[in-house]
Amino acid sequence: MTPESYKAERVRRGLSQAALAALVGVSRGCVNYREAGHPRYPITTEAWLAICSLPQATKRRSRKGQNNAIIQPHEN
Repeated sequence: MTPESYKAERVRRGLSQAALAALVGVSRGCVNYREAGHPRYPITTEAWLAICSLPQATKRRSRKGQNNAIIQPHEN
């Protein structure tokens, strides 16, 4: 459980730091510190399991003049 793998899991699920924080019940700063490897906010087993339990997002095709948007996560 490295800061890089924690961030990769968040990005894979299509979540911002604020969105992840709201889903798992921590502050956005806590997520930011975890991704930066701050020793006061370690990535605990519980934190890792929480992010891994979230469904992954799927992308939809972009429309002219718009970026690729993230839609609702699919059910596993």
